[in-house]
Amino acid sequence: MPLRRDRIARSAAELAGLAGCLAEQGPVPARGVAMVSHLLADGGGPLYRADSRDELDAVIERAAQALIS
Repeated sequence: MPLRRDRIARSAAELAGLAGCLAEQGPVPARGVAMVSHLLADGGGPLYRADSRDELDAVIERAAQALIS
């Protein structure tokens, strides 16, 4: 499935922030990891579908909050 490169480009800094949270030393909250995994794997999600009901920035924000909680 092709990626929505336009959305990814607009959210590049936020996605890099998620990657940074995942790469930090120490334990990472499982809920946040699961949310990021779902974002990457969900073929019907905002990374892949223009008509996704979820906004990419909102999904990234929720995952980021889960990773720091």
